Amino acid sequence: MTLLQCLSPSEGSVFAARQNSTALKAAAATAEAHAAQRDRAAGPLADRIVLVPAGVSALGAIGDRAVMEAAHMIRQPVRCGGPLGVGGFHNLARPKSCHLKKAFRQ
Repeated sequence: MTLLQCLSPSEGSVFAARQNSTALKAAAATAEAHAAQRDRAAGPLADRIVLVPAGVSALGAIGDRAVMEAAHMIRQPVRCGGPLGVGGFHNLARPKSCHLKKAFRQ
């Protein structure tokens, strides 16, 4: 297998590297992801709503890395995280996730 390198469009440095997969492994991973998606969609809405704040927290745990990678991908400098940085994301996502419970009450 070969190494896939993601280069920063702004400076040309390697900011991520992953081993390529075989077609068979990629197809198996895709089938597994689709099955998980179907299973999740079939579950109760209340269970899925609980996952939203958990996802927000998980993103917060890798916040600085996520902001840096996103900034590299869109060729923008990172200046205090910006409105789309982790702090801004939390400020938008947390209240919205609280409203999900109210919006989908039955």
